[in-house]
Amino acid sequence: MLYPGYRIRLLLHDKSITSKFSSIIIQARQDSLLKSYILKKTKWSELEFNKVDWPSHERAFRKLTHHLQISAAKLLHNLVNTNRQNYFYYQQSPLCPGCSQSEETLEHVLTCNWPAIKEFWTQQPTLLSNQLLSICTPTPVHEAISQGFQDWLFPPAMRSKSPVYGSLHGPDIILTSAYYEQFHQLGWFQFFLGRSSTLWSKAVEAYLSDRHTPLDTAQWSSQLVTILWAFTRNLWQHQNKIVHGSTIEEAVCLQMATLHDKVRHHFAAFVENPSYVLQRHQFLFTQKPLEARLKMSYDSFQCWICSVDEARQVLQYHDAHLLQSSVPFFQSFHNPTATHLQDHSISSDSTYDPSTHLTSDSLTLYTEHTATTQDATTISGTLLDDDSISTHSSATVVLNGYFTPDSFPS
Repeated sequence: MLYPGYRIRLLLHDKSITSKFSSIIIQARQDSLLKSYILKKTKWSELEFNKVDWPSHERAFRKLTHHLQISAAKLLHNLVNTNRQNYFYYQQSPLCPGCSQSEETLEHVLTCNWPAIKEFWTQQPTLLSNQLLSICTPTPVHEAISQGFQDWLFPPAMRSKSPVYGSLHGPDIILTSAYYEQFHQLGWFQFFLGRSSTLWSKAVEAYLSDRHTPLDTAQWSSQLVTILWAFTRNLWQHQNKIVHGSTIEEAVCLQMATLHDKVRHHFAAFVENPSYVLQRHQFLFTQKPLEARLKMSYDSFQCWICSVDEARQVLQYHDAHLLQSSVPFFQSFHNPTATHLQDHSISSDSTYDPSTHLTSDSLTLYTEHTATTQDATTISGTLLDDDSISTHSSATVVLNGYFTPDSFPS
């Protein structure tokens, strides 16, 4: 429907757009792409996607500084540098550096059984509880969130339920629905990422209205998202400090220890198997002993390790090339059935006449020890043409068996 005097009308969500056309169109396009990406990653349905409190999510994101927005975006979309990502890009081990039992993803980092992570977890519930109380969270909601964390980290034998499950009190029913929707449909890991259900704010509003306590639930929801992001970011940073060091000196020491382990591994492999690299690359191990290599600088370590890795790749390419080149010579061993059939067809050939072949010039040259250079060339050409699996070198070996240097005219 167009109003009088309108030639065109721009609508977005059944609302007329009268200004900022360019920015609104770009944002609508980006929102559509982002929604498709989230649905693909989370495997949500359209219904589950609409259960998330996206307005509070957006308000919390806009209040962050530019630096924290970048960190939050990486955490939200699993773009942090985990070992699983390193495996895809650099072929490194995807296992967790702490427990070495599962792939290191962000979700695994939050639930890892590594003692250092567990020690951090023992301190966090108290901090999280204080932060929830600081934004005037009702006690039942606070207890439900705490129980959700506990049941997600340590799954109970029975199905996880809200602390007020079974209550017929109005706010308790809403809270039970919020807990079920978050824990069993959206996922508690998504709750860590600030993707909370819209029913949480409704439960808070119901409890506060029942007690006649005024509170802006929209503000409470955005503050809850901010608290959850800070919690996840602190846990991720805590693990990075353990793995990579909390100071520059610790980081350097850990990196040098890693390089030392790689050098020792390469030297041990070379001592066990001298064919660890090609002969022309063995100077990498024989030029200096292991003790001298371990005293090199950081840059020298990196260059030496890169050289060894390249030498290993050359060896793999060399072995693959030799294997491919040897296939024609060992075809009979790889396919004995075909060879047997071929031999059977030759032995049963009715046109074969031994007397004819015995009187041929080529066989006569084989049985005599004197021949001209032209005849020898003829035999070499005959062998290469008649025998498909022979090579020039093998033909030369055969000729050397029948002709001596003294047999050819000077």
